[in-house]
Amino acid sequence: MTQAKTRTVQEYIDETPNWSDGTGVSATPMTVVQWRIWMLATAGKFFEGWVVFMTGVALPLIVLEFDLTAAEKGMVGDATLFGILVGATALGSMADRYGR
Repeated sequence: MTQAKTRTVQEYIDETPNWSDGTGVSATPMTVVQWRIWMLATAGKFFEGWVVFMTGVALPLIVLEFDLTAAEKGMVGDATLFGILVGATALGSMADRYGR
């Protein structure tokens, strides 16, 4: 009876695929699922940055319109970051639980 060679995790990571004729593939193409995950993660970070940026752009106009104090300006600026924190905490754990 022959024993299979045990491989380390690093050997699995470093493994390069081969075409059906045996030639090596220079790069592993991403699957449709991997592209979808990449797009969703990228879109999430894009919109998070966009919301924070737009809050900073709109804040001077909000201050003029509502005559906000320094503390109120801080609360308006913090509201978007707090929303991102709550959303990432709640929805991130849900995505982890139900997305597997």
